[in-house]
Amino acid sequence: MSISVIVPAYNEAKLIEGTLAAIREATGVLAERGWETELIVCDNNSTDATAELAAAAGATVVFEPVNQISRARNRGRRSRPGTGCCSSTRTRGRLANY
Repeated sequence: MSISVIVPAYNEAKLIEGTLAAIREATGVLAERGWETELIVCDNNSTDATAELAAAAGATVVFEPVNQISRARNRGRRSRPGTGCCSSTRTRGRLANY
């Protein structure tokens, strides 16, 4: 079983490293249960170092030129989805699952 965690990101250089570290820590529980995980950051046309920092943190980085969170999330999902997919988009305090 595998799961892809998709993080749509626009100008998140200040927070991306901590966010990705927290996601990696959380997905460690899945790895302990034999699941494969991948972390995909969709750079949504950032003008800062978001993409570079995400790549340095080990995430797969894809690019979406149109600034729209749903397009960024969907671009990330199309890139290499696992058998399950979880976006980091917050909805009423919970992660939105797709």
